[in-house]
Amino acid sequence: MMTTKLKKTQKNELYDIIKTNGMNPILFNCEDKLFSSMQEDSYTKISYIPEKEYYCNTHSNGNEYYTMTYVPGIDIIKEEKTVSSWFIVKMNFIYWITALKEEINAPDKWETVKEIREQFISDEAGNTPYTEEEIGELKLLVNRFKQEIKEKTSITPEDFARLESKIDHVMTKVNKLGRIDWKNLLIGTIINAITDPSTFMNIWAATGNLLIAGLKLLPQ
Repeated sequence: MMTTKLKKTQKNELYDIIKTNGMNPILFNCEDKLFSSMQEDSYTKISYIPEKEYYCNTHSNGNEYYTMTYVPGIDIIKEEKTVSSWFIVKMNFIYWITALKEEINAPDKWETVKEIREQFISDEAGNTPYTEEEIGELKLLVNRFKQEIKEKTSITPEDFARLESKIDHVMTKVNKLGRIDWKNLLIGTIINAITDPSTFMNIWAATGNLLIAGLKLLPQ
């Protein structure tokens, strides 16, 4: 049985779903495509233009059955399913839009860690330990960093107490680890101590440059 693209009225309904779910339809592309140049079977593809790996393909199998493939899915990266009515197609399209919004709005924690690490971790001096003089400078720097967090951010007392405790624990390791290992530990500790990603990003935006600049002044 031939598979067919969606009707214009159906595509209009999906347009409306995008709009009513808080996204701008101008960021999406809708096109009808053939499965191959040797076939007449067709399907409708709606893709998210800024990141085209995110898409939703739909075609009719006849007898009111439809097949959908969309990325991202709710619990997995790619969902593939056959459904028994146009109503269920629309429900799954809403699932796709919901998953898409979550995916594009989620902070990339791994990329953040990578960028922070690249900003102030250098291996020019290898993983040598800090000297006593450098450790003294580090203590002053970290104390100033903590003070800046208190003064320049809206961190809650509970979050600050947790962060301060963890940073203080990291400071006890400064004479036991190489400088690269210690910096990695410091970064991971700061990130993990603030559980809310947006709170962490606000704190880092307000105070991160101080820490980066201070660490770069030390021999690398």
